[in-house]
Amino acid sequence: MTGRNLHQEWVGKTSLAEIPPSVKRRILDSQRPEPNALPICPCCGRPIRVDVTPEYDHRKPLADGGEHRETNLRAIHPRCHKRKTAKEAHERALARAAQMSAYGIDRRGPKMRGAGFRKAPGQHTATRPIIRKSERREQP
Repeated sequence: MTGRNLHQEWVGKTSLAEIPPSVKRRILDSQRPEPNALPICPCCGRPIRVDVTPEYDHRKPLADGGEHRETNLRAIHPRCHKRKTAKEAHERALARAAQMSAYGIDRRGPKMRGAGFRKAPGQHTATRPIIRKSERREQP
């Protein structure tokens, strides 16, 4: 054989399609520096240990037009994935704010206020006056 791929690339029908185990195995195998070595996390460069369940990350995020396909996926540590996702969300928020500013839309303006809660009815008074201990007279 001439080194061609023997499998057809997996493409998810929707962005929520679950990645099959065979595809996960191929992704992990592609990240191994040697056949019997542990796969390497592309974010931090450390090996993905056997006792850690890797998360499968999209190289180009789906929110930025990436596709849910095998060539766009990579296995990374859960902590790296959380960090990367937060960074991407922050970058998208900054880009959206810059775009809104370019269109002259200020999101920091006054916000609509709701009606709030109804006023509670006044509390009833006691039937007899409250007398503090210091004000009580001693009985003879």
